[in-house]
Amino acid sequence: GGTPGGSAIEMEGTAFMVANDSVRPALRHETMHLLAWRVWGPPASSWLSEGLATAAVPSCRGLSTEEMAAVLDRARLLVPLDTLRQDFTVAGEEGVVHYYQSASLVRYIDRVYGRDRLRALWAAGGLVNVTGILGIDAQTLERNWRASIARTPAHTSWPALWSEIRAFGCE
Repeated sequence: GGTPGGSAIEMEGTAFMVANDSVRPALRHETMHLLAWRVWGPPASSWLSEGLATAAVPSCRGLSTEEMAAVLDRARLLVPLDTLRQDFTVAGEEGVVHYYQSASLVRYIDRVYGRDRLRALWAAGGLVNVTGILGIDAQTLERNWRASIARTPAHTSWPALWSEIRAFGCE
């Protein structure tokens, strides 16, 4: 259902890249997995690991992470943050939604609360410990993050964007 461009085995410090004439390898994404695990240790949650790795890629099909999240928002595809925490999906269309939603949330936390608090979430349970780390509960975090996405323009439709991602990937 998609065009995966690689995989990382973080505990080994190894990444595999896949490319062809139309799909470029996921160099930034997979390298960020390796760097983050090496510097910050294993993450508390999959959404954090994939969100940080996805956020390391400057754009997908010409759209920033925030613009991707805005397209997903307008298509009503964003899931509750608790779904990311408990049921993170890595494959197909739902996987792409979860990756970019997580990336947008990671970038929001980094921008609003700072890198030190993002790193604390990485190490200490992700959304489970959000109140102690960010000083707000998960519902407030979600409401504030969604409000920031609602202010971001969406320059395309999800069906058109998904068609391109499925054919060519993002990186």
